[in-house]
Amino acid sequence: MKINDKLQQIVSKIEGLSFEYNDYARFNKKTTQIKMPVCFVQTPFNGTIKNKNGRLKDIVNVTVCFLDLAELDFEGNKNEYTIEEMKSYAKRFIWELNKSNLFKPLPENVLYHIYYNKLNDNLTGVELDLQLEELTGICL
Repeated sequence: MKINDKLQQIVSKIEGLSFEYNDYARFNKKTTQIKMPVCFVQTPFNGTIKNKNGRLKDIVNVTVCFLDLAELDFEGNKNEYTIEEMKSYAKRFIWELNKSNLFKPLPENVLYHIYYNKLNDNLTGVELDLQLEELTGICL
């Protein structure tokens, strides 16, 4: 199963959140067509193939964003509410990922960044930079 299929399977368990797997340029062009809030997974640029005892596992570095629309001239308290809501989605994602048996559980501390003003549309939320290691991989 491909990485995007695995992540979409995890996100499908989170009510009220749509899923988009793409690069930033293509995502930026279609944000008005996407149901918000969204879990946007940027196409990975790199990773590692772990080769141990004849078992090969993909370890991919991936950026996962939880985003929603924001008003053009939002006030701090309105934006803070959206950020907290997107953090709740991120926490649920981490929970679902850890119990999915698709990837090795994430570490105890997961760093996030506040996300806003990076695209043409006014989106705000949180961004996670994750290293995901397949739990089973393939055996040769």
